[in-house]
Amino acid sequence: MKKIVSIALLLLVGGSFALAQKGNIGFVYPCGACKGTTVEVTVGGQNLSKATGIIVSGQGVKGELIPMPKGQKPKKKKSRNIGEEDNLQLADQVRFRLTIDAKAEPGLRDLRLVMPNGVTNRLYFEVGQLPDVLEDGKADLSASSDQLPVTFNGQIMRSDVDRFRFRAHKGQKLVLEAKGRVFVPYMADAVPGWFQPVMHLYDAAGKEVAFSDDYTYHVDPVIFFEVPETGDYFIQIHDGLYRGREDFTYRISVGELPFITSVYPLGGPVGVRQKLTVRGWNLKSDKMKVSPMHEGDVRLIAKGKGGLQSNVALYRADKLEETDYRGAKPNRERDHAWGVPIDGAVNGVITEPFQEHWYHFVSKKRQALHLEVVARRVGSPADLRMTVYDWKGKVVADNDDFEDADDYMATHFADPQITMRADQGRHYYVRLIETQAKSGPDYAFRFKLAVSQPDFSINLEPATFAVPEGGTGNFNVVLTRKQRFGGAVDLKVEGLPRGFKVSGDRIEPGARRTIVSVTAPRGAEHGTIHPGVVGMASVPGGGGDITREGKPVESMMQAFYYTHLMPIDEFSLEVGEPQPFRLEVEAPEGLKLSREQKSPVRVRVIRDEGFDKPVTLMLRSSESGVKAEAVVVEGNADSGVLEIVFTGKNPRDRVTRLLVSGVVKGSSGRIAGKARNAFVASITAYAPVFDAQMPGTGVMPKNNAKARK
Repeated sequence: MKKIVSIALLLLVGGSFALAQKGNIGFVYPCGACKGTTVEVTVGGQNLSKATGIIVSGQGVKGELIPMPKGQKPKKKKSRNIGEEDNLQLADQVRFRLTIDAKAEPGLRDLRLVMPNGVTNRLYFEVGQLPDVLEDGKADLSASSDQLPVTFNGQIMRSDVDRFRFRAHKGQKLVLEAKGRVFVPYMADAVPGWFQPVMHLYDAAGKEVAFSDDYTYHVDPVIFFEVPETGDYFIQIHDGLYRGREDFTYRISVGELPFITSVYPLGGPVGVRQKLTVRGWNLKSDKMKVSPMHEGDVRLIAKGKGGLQSNVALYRADKLEETDYRGAKPNRERDHAWGVPIDGAVNGVITEPFQEHWYHFVSKKRQALHLEVVARRVGSPADLRMTVYDWKGKVVADNDDFEDADDYMATHFADPQITMRADQGRHYYVRLIETQAKSGPDYAFRFKLAVSQPDFSINLEPATFAVPEGGTGNFNVVLTRKQRFGGAVDLKVEGLPRGFKVSGDRIEPGARRTIVSVTAPRGAEHGTIHPGVVGMASVPGGGGDITREGKPVESMMQAFYYTHLMPIDEFSLEVGEPQPFRLEVEAPEGLKLSREQKSPVRVRVIRDEGFDKPVTLMLRSSESGVKAEAVVVEGNADSGVLEIVFTGKNPRDRVTRLLVSGVVKGSSGRIAGKARNAFVASITAYAPVFDAQMPGTGVMPKNNAKARK
């Protein structure tokens, strides 16, 4: 696997790498701009005041830090009641000037800020194709345009309703596409956990002529409108619950824009040239050709007037045998079920409400099979249910929605999947039915039947982590098990300079995560490294080897509770200033945990000369149920003992990875007027991870895959 390994000096501006607080972006406004233009953007969040630069992924976008406007005064702290405080997640704001090359590729980009201690989290920024108009937040009419196409930009503040005027001509087939939720996919402190834009369209007389809350299953609305009369029209946009604040940013593109509503078929074999039927608005052609060379999703983009690019549609390529039933008798009843070979696939469309589609297959031997529908995951609004019957008509398996952990933007899972054991020489029937009572040419699907192939994917979180010179940093590896894969996964961290050490490079059978630590040697060069992480496993019984590349992600919280792992373009390790103390764990070989008694583990605090602050030792485990109370090592002491115990309810016959952190407490700061105080950690150091055996039944669980030695 080819990996780029680069070391670049960070812009360290005053203070220590270890002492600086991590910056966090909450919003970018405007959240996009047209290629070939220069725009000034405000970035709001926490701990951003010392930002030194900006990074936008891809080619063609450069930025520079500029002063905040002279007329903008900093927010004053006031005495307020609880619940009336300013949102401090968004209060620290900086400004940048972005210059976008005329040849820059349109689409969403990752945007992050460069800080003294590395880079911030990521938010999206769009490189657009249309002239931009910014709202006037103080005016009744937010903005106007006599020329189309155009993109209106705005922010919805509390109880805000924004209005935009544009001039349109009779016969124009307009697409009004709003993008809001896509820029900040999840909000930790909002219910629902995202901006829910609602868009209305009015004529000059104030009559509502179109409305959109969601576009099919997408949160962001789209309106398709054929102009009946030349004149002025008005867009009105607001949040569905009339909430609002700085991170409720949006862009509305208006004009005779190319927009794909569906493609058919939704998928086909790798290496086979396929002609697709494309439906939508303002497209130059209703046909498109695709020749996929690899498995997975193929991005489809159509052309419109003036060379404008459409939205992105998806086509799923696989290595299954394609069966074409065009011209065959409809398979609406079991007696007319279409035959599908094992390791085969067929495409279909729901043309009537509650329409049934039946398929038939014969198992050649006793084997595990995987059946799935691909629809919602590639853009179809269809929501199918799958039921498998045996030769006697008995239900063998049934699934409506399969929750796909890798589908990070989904607000509702709709594609069914079933993994089942089939008997040799037996006949089986599969029924598919659309559960929403909806139908039409856009309600396409692809049914796939294949021998089950145990598989997995791995995510690396956070996408950027810090390692002090001579110290230790860590990241999590989150494993998604697929098609009953239950084995161990060995991890290999590639591209680290000489002298770096890795601990915790294995995910145990049945486990879903681990903690990996990286320790840098004294004298390590400061800067940014882009390592690669690969997961490897072997499937017994001739199943072959599995190798999967780790994908960097960032964790985003939704509505105070749910977390989602959002993909990032690069995985980064930032080597920085040494810390004034280090930790070493003196764990016994073969440490075994117990419910009945606590297992003592001594942790040494190795201090630099003159560093005598108290250090609070805390424990984190890759498995739930492993606990230890925090221990304070006073400034005149050089060690402490953590007493570890297993408090879980279920037996776990496997190894857990344990991570000890040492925290030096900073001053308590008032973060919400005068109502609340916060604990702030000024320095956090880590010890390399170590292992412990969890208590269990003494019988290891059965697994259908084992680790590669």
